[in-house]
Amino acid sequence: MNFSASPNDSTSTRIYKVYPRRFAILIIFCLCSLANGFQWIEYVIIQNIIVRYYNASLPTNYDSKNNAVTWTSLSYMVRKYFIDFDWEKNKITVYGN
Repeated sequence: MNFSASPNDSTSTRIYKVYPRRFAILIIFCLCSLANGFQWIEYVIIQNIIVRYYNASLPTNYDSKNNAVTWTSLSYMVRKYFIDFDWEKNKITVYGN
């Protein structure tokens, strides 16, 4: 996208150059985010294995153990969406983008 204007014009616009490398980095970032998202989803799938592994540090009731594992997985989702949203909100407020 190229916009050109004279340098003395007060309504001049920026000239943007699109590099193919940016799209490659964007694809890598999206794949990493997708893989990270699968980790917390799959955490509940292997719930029984996690309960057996961390048996000593979990509550004594079996349902409480399963709830502890479920809430650990859920806490990642809450952190992901609320803290990342807050970061984006602050970025827009500070930088005005």
